[in-house]
Amino acid sequence: SGTATVVKALVPAGAMTGPISVVVPSAGTAHSATVFKLSPVITSVTPLRGVAGTPVTITGINLTGATVKIGTIPATGTVNSDTQITLLVPATAVSAKLSVTTPDGTATSVGTLLVTKLSSFTPTSGLVGATVTITGTNLQGASEVLFHGVSAGVPVSGTATVVKALVPAGAMT
Repeated sequence: SGTATVVKALVPAGAMTGPISVVVPSAGTAHSATVFKLSPVITSVTPLRGVAGTPVTITGINLTGATVKIGTIPATGTVNSDTQITLLVPATAVSAKLSVTTPDGTATSVGTLLVTKLSSFTPTSGLVGATVTITGTNLQGASEVLFHGVSAGVPVSGTATVVKALVPAGAMT
């Protein structure tokens, strides 16, 4: 829609950073003197769950030159192309949305990256068969607990913040 001095238009899919042109059939095509800059867009993040060191791929558009954050934590990423960034979840990361920032704007992921961390366990020593309570974040769905590499198998019980396991035979310090 428009008037003699104002035209409103939606940015079309596939648009690129560059000048804007307006076609007026009776007058010709007018071009802007300044450049319209397309902000970055995040279309997907995979996986949306991991631990420190997990590789994560961000897919989107206009990602060239982007810096990445997980919440407020900077994440070192490699811009593979204008449509893809890869990074490793930093040890300091917490569960949060990802954002990419370029000189043309910032995009934020729709989904939250869930970072699994262990914060403590009790008791800190015990015998084979003892129940150990492990606390942390995003522990739901834990399928196995290891004691110095020895499997205790499936946890006895578990929630998003607490997992309980029995010390297995063969566990060592």
